[in-house]
Amino acid sequence: ISPSELKLPKYMIDTLNKAGASYIVTDDMEEYMSELDILYMTRVQKERFDDIADYDKVKDCYILTQEKLKTAKESMRILHPLPRVNEISRKVDDDKRAAYFRQTGNGKLMRMALILKLFDSLDYKENRVKGTPIANLVCNNPKCITHKEQELDQSFIKSDKGEDIYKCVYCENEIKLKTDK
Repeated sequence: ISPSELKLPKYMIDTLNKAGASYIVTDDMEEYMSELDILYMTRVQKERFDDIADYDKVKDCYILTQEKLKTAKESMRILHPLPRVNEISRKVDDDKRAAYFRQTGNGKLMRMALILKLFDSLDYKENRVKGTPIANLVCNNPKCITHKEQELDQSFIKSDKGEDIYKCVYCENEIKLKTDK
């Protein structure tokens, strides 16, 4: 569902046809609202238009309101990457089909899980030296976040450049551990 100015490019239509996909191309959201299982909304993006007059002509053509949802299935879900501009009325937020806030929350959790997975792949848990009491290490990079966030612990992982070299987990600045020997 899109204005003709933003219709699917031919190569995507060819890919759908080759895959044997069933689809409908239309510019009328309300005509097919009753058939949708998922409505994934995005704003009409100004940056996609070469001519500002074309953008102005269609910028507000798809604004989802409670009125437009009257024929939608009760099981349909409305998704949106957020933030929104005006393409979804705030009144739709209270509709049980509105799943975009849950979508965003799940996206945040997924990014957190991916970051933790990256730390695991770096052998983070085994190589971590945390806090000044343990290793007496302080990042000496003045731009490091540890100098801005007062309660943020200093955290380092062993570097592959030597036994006494550690890397700040925040800025990757390398520091040589001073020994009393």
